[in-house]
Amino acid sequence: MSFIFKIRDIISSIRKVIEEIRLKEGMSVLDYGSGPGGYIGPTLERIGKNGTYYAADIHPRAGIHSDRIAGKYRHDGVSFINTNSDTGLKSGSVNIAYLFDTFHHLEDPEKILREIKRILRKDGSLIFSDHHMKEDSIISDKFLNRHFKLMKKGEHTFTFSKK
Repeated sequence: MSFIFKIRDIISSIRKVIEEIRLKEGMSVLDYGSGPGGYIGPTLERIGKNGTYYAADIHPRAGIHSDRIAGKYRHDGVSFINTNSDTGLKSGSVNIAYLFDTFHHLEDPEKILREIKRILRKDGSLIFSDHHMKEDSIISDKFLNRHFKLMKKGEHTFTFSKK
């Protein structure tokens, strides 16, 4: 599975996805469903040494990948969270949350969205992309619309703010 994600990451051009996101030095980012960590490196380049990256995944092996990438970038601000929903992060502690190619897999999407909404800062953003879903399905999703408001549609991502 990790190998398939690596091929996907090469094909999908992660850097183009990251360019759409308003990342700044020192931000905190939660990557919910981080998998093999394809977004970690390009995000660390943008948030710098003072930034924090939380890689959250249901699979414990994803932590091995996030630790390896953090070591490669010599970044102490990367933490792995093994979870099916609860991140254990403080309310209002994260600037940006990624939900990339994960939503279609979630058993309880509303529970995850409530958690993401809880940990996002007041002006935080949910960055969403799922190639398994059509654009109109994303925009009209009842769970997304219950907790978030669509702010911007990019070429690769949808940016939502908290309701």
